[in-house]
Amino acid sequence: MKPQLTVLSSLLVLALLLSSCRAEVPTPPPTAPTLAPELSPSPEPSVPPTYAPLEEPSASSSEALAACDLEKQSLALLPDQQPDWSRLGIDACYDLRFDLSETGAYTGSAHLTYTNLSSRALDDLVLRLYPNAPVIYGGRLTLTRASIGGQTLSQQPLLEDGTAVRLDLPQPLATGETIILELTFDGQLPLDSPGADTYGVFNLNTLGPIAVLVNSYPLIAIREGGEWRVDSVLPEGDAVVSKTSLYLAEVRVPDGWKLAATGITFEQSRDGGQEVYQVAGGPVREFVWIASPAFEERSSQVGNAVLQHWALPETEPAWAEALLVSEDSLKIFSGLFGAYPYAELDVVALPLKNASGVEYPGLILIRDNLYTSSDIPRLLPTVVAHEVAHQWWYAVVGNDVLRYPWVDEGLATFSAQLYESKYNPPFYEGTNSYYQSRVKEIESQYGEQPIDQPVSAYAGTSSKYAVIAYQKSALFFEALRAQIGEDAFYTAVKEYYSANQYQIASPDELLDSFESACSCDLEDLYDEWGAR
Repeated sequence: MKPQLTVLSSLLVLALLLSSCRAEVPTPPPTAPTLAPELSPSPEPSVPPTYAPLEEPSASSSEALAACDLEKQSLALLPDQQPDWSRLGIDACYDLRFDLSETGAYTGSAHLTYTNLSSRALDDLVLRLYPNAPVIYGGRLTLTRASIGGQTLSQQPLLEDGTAVRLDLPQPLATGETIILELTFDGQLPLDSPGADTYGVFNLNTLGPIAVLVNSYPLIAIREGGEWRVDSVLPEGDAVVSKTSLYLAEVRVPDGWKLAATGITFEQSRDGGQEVYQVAGGPVREFVWIASPAFEERSSQVGNAVLQHWALPETEPAWAEALLVSEDSLKIFSGLFGAYPYAELDVVALPLKNASGVEYPGLILIRDNLYTSSDIPRLLPTVVAHEVAHQWWYAVVGNDVLRYPWVDEGLATFSAQLYESKYNPPFYEGTNSYYQSRVKEIESQYGEQPIDQPVSAYAGTSSKYAVIAYQKSALFFEALRAQIGEDAFYTAVKEYYSANQYQIASPDELLDSFESACSCDLEDLYDEWGAR
């Protein structure tokens, strides 16, 4: 999710820190051509396939679907990408309201409709309050009240950092039953992302100003094996594993502030000196919003999808470049993987700390100094392409990013290389060579490393995490494509994408799709790379 720019001796190295993950992208030879804004967009690829229903459908909660108004939710998706909502396994509708002040303080409320789709009755619910983590976020989110039918629920903190709380239900919630949870909460954005391991994703940047609100509301934890998953937030790796849900949000910001958010804004008004935005998320894993009075907007279109670019004026010389890379990435990935389903993609340039890019459903963050850097070769294209690729590998098809970070990070890194191979072949070749040298270097220090390792295995060794989860994993996909051929490789990827839209897929589902596509046994290759 996130790339960071550093200097090693006389070489420029881009460290890809994605959602608290780190991966390095090499500097290619100085003779490598660079992507310039005046380049014309690539031709349209073959028409991507339309939405294919899940092969093993999972029933959604009719109450959750009704609570979040499917007519509005459909606005967040392209007309030919409307799913069979009843088959997505959606169990929650978040009807949110936020009220932000110029100081970065905010209040919020949620009308949360939740259905128990598990096979057993629930005695409690667990909510995640991610902004309280001192790493990645570094802010505050307080659940001030939780109630059902006017009855206040007791809260029990579950983690020392305050990122999880258990709510005891007044009576067991049987399988198939629905509750409506009323929540009130408030939060405080830190100023200019203090703390060594924060990234500016929950923050009020005084430059602008720009308010960035990621995971700024109580989020239902996921369940596994009949239990709630309560994972600690680590400085390496992503923080959030979450099911696809539906979102409606009313966002109130100071007069003149503009909003970029997950989903689509279907109504805008003014009330009492505030800008009021009504937003529908569509089927997404989390809701993110960014607001600023200083944003300048530019837009373009790929097919029926709108690309919206938000940035401060000083980055203007590279706006055309960022938009062009986004356009071409969407075209390439739609042709090779399957259609981009959302009606909009927001690209937001802002002063991130320790990060060069972060992905969220329908929205990506790019560090603004990549726009103004005079470094040759330009690093902006590969960062943007990587984050756009995460719309396929994280936003639409999810995976357990804490246990199997190599899946989405390896696929996104490989996908960015596909972009570079088309537009900057010397960069692509130099990057692959660099990845190989970094893997050798790390494995000479730590021994042979399988790509299938959880984030916790990299504690305190972010450089190893970067090399294995991103670079070695991308090289694995290169080797896999070379062994089975492009036709079988992309047939498998399209099948994996189509079959797992809006779900959390397992690594085995991905690996099995390649064996099915090539009608061959790939276990020796998987063993060689430690893929399972």
